[in-house]
Amino acid sequence: MKNRARTFILASLVLPHLAFGATTEQTPRFNDLPLKGVAAYSVVAVVAPRLARITGLESEELKSRAESVLEEAGLLKSEGDSPVASVFFMVSFTPPQADHYGWHVVIEVRERSRLERAPDAGIVMAVTWHQSAMGVSSGTRLGSTLTGVIDRHTRALVAAHKRGGPATR
Repeated sequence: MKNRARTFILASLVLPHLAFGATTEQTPRFNDLPLKGVAAYSVVAVVAPRLARITGLESEELKSRAESVLEEAGLLKSEGDSPVASVFFMVSFTPPQADHYGWHVVIEVRERSRLERAPDAGIVMAVTWHQSAMGVSSGTRLGSTLTGVIDRHTRALVAAHKRGGPATR
């Protein structure tokens, strides 16, 4: 009986550590430097048509603003650049309440990738970097507020690119 008690105590102390060790090895590790190795970016911008009418902020203007910041940093895609990632800007808003709009700006870096779990599924677009902001603004200030947010996010992407990873640590 004494040996059984010792075995039980020993097993209760050792087995959880062995099990924990096995699970930690299977836990995926996330890349701390998701932008490392990206040579340049192409830009895609999407502004809801109704928002464009209200603010005067068109998808092409948004794309042009982002491209100029990336070009100034030497990160805008040109012929022969590889590997290239795409920067997606999406701007949406809520219907007005007493001339105030809720808004949401998302910037994502997307890259072509293969799924480790199903390589035969082909190429997919993976989000490797993401930032977003939301807020409320009056109708008269909505356009300038959104362009300011977009400019800040584009500069944050440039800063993150220089470090190879997240804009904030």
